[in-house]
Amino acid sequence: MRRMAAAVRHRGPDGEGIHRGPGIGLAVRRLAIVAPDAGQQPITSESGSTILVCNGEIYNAPELRRALEGRGHRFRTGSDVEVVLHLYEERGLDCLEELRGMFALALWDGAEQRLLLARDRAGMKPLVWTDTPTGLAFASEAKALFAAGLVEPKIDSGAIDALFRFGYVVSPRTAFEGIRALLPGHSLLYSGGNLQIQRWWEVPRSARSGRERSPRTWAKGLMDRLEEAVRLHLRSDVPVSTWLSGGLDSSVITALVARELRGPVDVHTLWFEDPRFDEVASGTLADHGRPILRVHRARVDDRAMEHFPRAMWHAESPTTNLGELPRWILSEATGRSHRVVLAGEGCDEIFGGYPWYGLDKWTRPLARLPRGLRRRMLMGPLSFERRPWVAGAILAPADPLLDRFVALTGPRDADSRASLYSADLRSEVAGVREAGLAPEDALAGEPPKGSFDRMQYVEMKVRLPDFIELKLDRLSMAHGVEVRLPFLDPEVVSYASKIPAGLKLRGRTEKWILRVAAEGLVPDAIRWRRKRGLAAPFRRWFGGSLPSFAEELLSASVLDRKGYFDSANVVDRLKQHRAGVADHGNSLSGVLAVQTLDEVLVSSSRSFQAAPST
Repeated sequence: MRRMAAAVRHRGPDGEGIHRGPGIGLAVRRLAIVAPDAGQQPITSESGSTILVCNGEIYNAPELRRALEGRGHRFRTGSDVEVVLHLYEERGLDCLEELRGMFALALWDGAEQRLLLARDRAGMKPLVWTDTPTGLAFASEAKALFAAGLVEPKIDSGAIDALFRFGYVVSPRTAFEGIRALLPGHSLLYSGGNLQIQRWWEVPRSARSGRERSPRTWAKGLMDRLEEAVRLHLRSDVPVSTWLSGGLDSSVITALVARELRGPVDVHTLWFEDPRFDEVASGTLADHGRPILRVHRARVDDRAMEHFPRAMWHAESPTTNLGELPRWILSEATGRSHRVVLAGEGCDEIFGGYPWYGLDKWTRPLARLPRGLRRRMLMGPLSFERRPWVAGAILAPADPLLDRFVALTGPRDADSRASLYSADLRSEVAGVREAGLAPEDALAGEPPKGSFDRMQYVEMKVRLPDFIELKLDRLSMAHGVEVRLPFLDPEVVSYASKIPAGLKLRGRTEKWILRVAAEGLVPDAIRWRRKRGLAAPFRRWFGGSLPSFAEELLSASVLDRKGYFDSANVVDRLKQHRAGVADHGNSLSGVLAVQTLDEVLVSSSRSFQAAPST
């Protein structure tokens, strides 16, 4: 347990706690945010039979605590997560429904000899596990399981195939064989060697009515709930900052924080050396003078790739766009002065803010036409050579739901992914047993019927936790920074689900109802600005010289030695990309990510456990 805790020391540099008892061992590293001097874990119940460790924050803990004390409960610590123990004593497994927060928790019921693992609704905090002959082991990161010697680090062939299909690995699969991720809104019960997983929360379905309310009424209700969510998310005993870009989402959060604090606000923002990726160049809330913001800037330049090995050691899960690097740089800069930051992630998922929502809306009727006819359409006046994502949407099937989502959102060259693989990997992928690990398993249940709702359902179930939040958590916690997401507060998510889809995507304007709600809060120049997402200039980076580690990992000899990829194909793609005759940025990013992950966590003795600043 001490080795496991040491492996994730970066997640909790402020202390360590260990509990050993019959049938159970719990270890925790603490990042002291609430009650720094009185919130140590593990926490034991009044009777001493129930023990809890929890990563995250329970934002409505003060309200829950007052109610519990009124019913006779006595608290032993100042920790916000202690309320979970007392709620469990009253409600058992149903206690999770009362929690407003982000969490991954483990609760040992000594009387029942039963372990409960649970993850928050949206999957803001990670939890991985493995079932071994000697029992169940779990952690926030796989490296803790490796440190215990319970699992041999080996990259999962099915995970590699998912990477090049989706652009990331889809839960419950992780990047490593023998290790699974607990899905968001799910719990795991383990008792007497028996394991049971169940869903305790489901993505709410959009209301089929709601036209009786005016847009202004919907907008006011939304802003009321956002204000309350921000107020709860600001609960901290250490200073709080925000992440600010030139976009609507982070501007709304920052403006609400400033309104609540009634004073200057520290904000951290990224600026890119490449102006095509510099979202702040078009102006942020800070450029308008009100509210008063103290701006801390972090720079992304061509040297950013040098951080990639360390970023992958922390992320543990590859993607096909090197998006780990901007997050790494922003988190590192934030960690120098702040431990808590509020951010705007989650907004696009609950309001349909991505461009593929509109693409899906306008191209779905074409899915009824024969695919051959749609292909012929693309050869004529509707040629989209410069907009391959539009062509992909036109060719996308109506069903299965996940296939359509991938066609609209996945890597451009996903169909040719098998040609990248070595003969051994192709054979392994063909023989993968998908039971319990197929991407479709994350979508268990009946999907909604409406076009907008179906896209949002996959977004919340798959892309948000596995692509957005996993990177956000792992790369911020690498620097001891806790990122809080008010848009994913349960009350905000529930209310947003009731707003008619036509008020979220109105014509070609995404997040229309939020823009209406933000009137008077943020300047119109930001309020009506088109979305421009955070991205790394990875295509340009692969077109030039790469850091020595990347050149080495993409060399034919190292590709052949690691054995995942067809070295001739990869080298040829890199040459074509550098010559400008084809865009292989996504596939090259994926290859480099897998090669790097293998190097830092599987086949190398190189250690990245030192503090990030060293």
